[in-house]
Amino acid sequence: MAVAKPKAAPKAKTAPKPRVAAAPKAPAKAKAVAKPKAAPKPKAALKPAVVVSTKSRMDKIGAKAGMRAAVMGVKDETLSAELAAAEAIPVTELSNLDLLFYAADDAQALARIGALVPLLSETGALWVVSCKGKAATVKDVEVMAAAKAHGLVDNKVVAFSPTHTSLRFVRRKAEVAEA
Repeated sequence: MAVAKPKAAPKAKTAPKPRVAAAPKAPAKAKAVAKPKAAPKPKAALKPAVVVSTKSRMDKIGAKAGMRAAVMGVKDETLSAELAAAEAIPVTELSNLDLLFYAADDAQALARIGALVPLLSETGALWVVSCKGKAATVKDVEVMAAAKAHGLVDNKVVAFSPTHTSLRFVRRKAEVAEA
């Protein structure tokens, strides 16, 4: 026969222990004192965001005394006066030109560039003036392609006015050397 083990007496419930506030934490280690930061450079020492050229439009274009110049279709009230001030010679006879300013704001005007090349001197420059920005009806790449088709290369861009840009085209050096 099996002997039964006596059951353990139920444990008496004890009162809960009172909560004790946590001991205060030890003060944090003192941080090393940071060196004061260098004062920022004054803004006047920084480069300006926009560089404004002090050259005149004729200086940028390269107009010099004695150059033969003609204007075709460019509507600019001051261009003729500026050419005169640069002592360029305004001509009506369209041959052997050093500077030719030509307005081109559509495909038809670009198609006429081929007829203008013979009017230039060997070292003459064709300045194609067209609208810029949202008002532009022809893109610079279209102007470049039209001139390139007639043996010209672009080698300079000048902001002609607040509303117009101008691209300079000249004959290739190899063609000038052969002539």
